[in-house]
Amino acid sequence: MEIEELFNRVVKEELEGDTLNEIEKAFEEAKKIVEDNYRKIEAEYLGKVDSYVKKSIEEIEGERAKLEVENKRAILSEKEFWINRVYEEAMKRIEKVVGSQQYKESLSNILKREATQKSIVYCSKRDVQTVKSALKGLKLNAEVSEADMIGGLKIMNKETGEVKDYSLKLFLDQVFDNMRGKLSDILFGDL
Repeated sequence: MEIEELFNRVVKEELEGDTLNEIEKAFEEAKKIVEDNYRKIEAEYLGKVDSYVKKSIEEIEGERAKLEVENKRAILSEKEFWINRVYEEAMKRIEKVVGSQQYKESLSNILKREATQKSIVYCSKRDVQTVKSALKGLKLNAEVSEADMIGGLKIMNKETGEVKDYSLKLFLDQVFDNMRGKLSDILFGDL
């Protein structure tokens, strides 16, 4: 039985050695497959995570840009409110101007320079007597008509229909438009 035992032992060792080698090879291949699949899955999920992060960043940037626009609008609206308050205050203070002697002299100078016998002079109710008196002093028989004005004059040539506007509102509007940027700088600085 020695031969038989020897044969069984050799076959067993040979089979075990081949089997172990094959098992080791199979294990290495399986390990490689698992590692490859792990890398693929990892890359796939990292790609998805990266995509979600990019999408989230884009959404945040979009919201930030939207908020910046809304903020700028709110600031501009607030600036416009305060600039308009300054304008309203200037309009209120015109009342002091129209009562002054310098204002009356200015009306007279405008009439002297612009009015003719063929003129219609429009002025505020408050200025009608001043204008009539100035025209009388200039020996002009121009027509005087009351208009809804805060002050100043509008002189229309009856023949041509041309109107020259020397109203205080027009002057204030022009000065205010020209000074708007400077006024904004004074009120708000670098806002």
